[in-house]
Amino acid sequence: MGFSILSLDEEAIAGVTTAMVGFMGYVVSTVLMVLIMKTPSCRNAFGYLCISRLVSHIGIYSFNVFWAAPALLLKFDDSITSSYIGARIAINRLIAVASPLLYSRAFSDWNLMIFIAAFWLLSSAQSIVLLWEECKYVFSPSQFAWVYASTECGLFASFYLDFLFCVVVILTVLLIDSATFFLIRRRAKDLFNKRCSSSQEQLAKLRVHKIFFVQGILCAINQALGIASYHSLLRETATKWERIAGTTLIFQLCNIIDALILFSFIKPFREEFRRSLCRRGRKPSVNRGSKVGHTLFASRFS
Repeated sequence: MGFSILSLDEEAIAGVTTAMVGFMGYVVSTVLMVLIMKTPSCRNAFGYLCISRLVSHIGIYSFNVFWAAPALLLKFDDSITSSYIGARIAINRLIAVASPLLYSRAFSDWNLMIFIAAFWLLSSAQSIVLLWEECKYVFSPSQFAWVYASTECGLFASFYLDFLFCVVVILTVLLIDSATFFLIRRRAKDLFNKRCSSSQEQLAKLRVHKIFFVQGILCAINQALGIASYHSLLRETATKWERIAGTTLIFQLCNIIDALILFSFIKPFREEFRRSLCRRGRKPSVNRGSKVGHTLFASRFS
């Protein structure tokens, strides 16, 4: 009797924790998507790619909130797209630095829609394999983990479609970002030697690209840690809490951190967030003189 109560408590704690982390991710992703849509300078290819990335995060949270958490709380019987997003953003930055004119053509509104849709179709095609009975990828309440079927197909999907594929994508992102960084350094040296006003403007843009490079590296490292935690903690000798930490909690937290990295490295997002907080904290006033209103308007846009 004591063991069953302890087991129930463990399942309840695990279920509530999974749901809480998922809802935290919902809040972070939703707030960032609103900020992106409200920021004029981010209504471009990069902004849309960031929204696509956040949507993929929300998909992961949804599986955990509406499947894993209820399975743990209700004791059900036992019965992947964000990697592509990182590659898309890395390609986007490389073309922006290497050839701005090509960037404006390649990432036009129509081409961008095709670009995003193509990668979502690729990730969906990869996920279809996991719907087969022999390759299924489900949450097991008894194991406290998302697991692949213990079949030849399940082992193939776990190693090749999940682990190896994600490693290749992460390494590709790192290579693309590194190539972008070397292009930035080479172009910065050329512009620095010219010392004209237009060169200074372009140097300022290249400094922004350097910030994006650091952001891309941190996102890739964060994603690598998420993949590593899944495969290192999902071993035969692992405890139930190690399993749920590796396959559910840490993976969700990595997505939250990924979103926060996007927020912290992009200045327009931070400025829009501060403006939103100021607008909420400012008390509305009815009777204001036209001169005061004109002064506030001028100071805001100066």
